[in-house]
Amino acid sequence: MTTTTRRWTDDDYVATPDLRILGVLAGFCGYHGKLWCFPNQRTIRNALQRRYGRTLTRRSINRHLGALQRDHYIERKRRHRRGPTGRIDMHSTIYVLKARTVRALKDFGSYMLTVAAHPWARRWLSAVPTMTQCAAPSATSPRPEEQTHAPPA
Repeated sequence: MTTTTRRWTDDDYVATPDLRILGVLAGFCGYHGKLWCFPNQRTIRNALQRRYGRTLTRRSINRHLGALQRDHYIERKRRHRRGPTGRIDMHSTIYVLKARTVRALKDFGSYMLTVAAHPWARRWLSAVPTMTQCAAPSATSPRPEEQTHAPPA
């Protein structure tokens, strides 16, 4: 009888990723009106603590981020370059929300209108039927900053 040893990776360690981390990343993206963000792990950890009262170790956050990538919620692009001394300078990872995330946030009704207004998100969202209808701003309605108010008489 032969036994095989299975090597666990960060992506395999977590069966179901913590979607609260996805909510934190979506919040950063929505705040800046983009489908990507680049918070460092300390910022993600602090946001989880503030927003959800959840404290995770750096290793656990990395495992959940790996599971989110494995399940096609996000894409991670690691950034590093050679410094002037020849050493590798590490920078924060770029997290890109994928179509599945935008659809899921739309279904839950908790997505940011700034993210939904992005051209990529419009293309993804228009192709996906949803169970709940979310009120989206129409093209003819003025934005709040464009509304004119009559001066007081």
